[in-house]
Amino acid sequence: MIGIPEMIVGSLREYEERAVEWALDYQKGGRKLRDIRDRLEGKRLTSPLFDTKRWVRDWEIAIQMIWKNYEDGKDFENIEIPNNSWDNTIDQWFSTQLSPKFWSQK
Repeated sequence: MIGIPEMIVGSLREYEERAVEWALDYQKGGRKLRDIRDRLEGKRLTSPLFDTKRWVRDWEIAIQMIWKNYEDGKDFENIEIPNNSWDNTIDQWFSTQLSPKFWSQK
């Protein structure tokens, strides 16, 4: 997601090994950690991981999609936020607010 594969591990053991590796590297001047930190800092303004407005918008849309599934009587299911989700947010919000089922909840 952010393009720094060194930060991904597959197990607790790998996590521990990576932590020890980076701690030893830090004692020797920390080149690996400095490189990772620099790449992470460079991506923080362009990565969806750090895009708080997008995250909140997608969270709201997800909640609306879950509510719509509930209203339609569907079982819980995985949902996927479409890339163009921002375009329909206002319409979805209004349709949720006008729903009698929404207002009958306690």
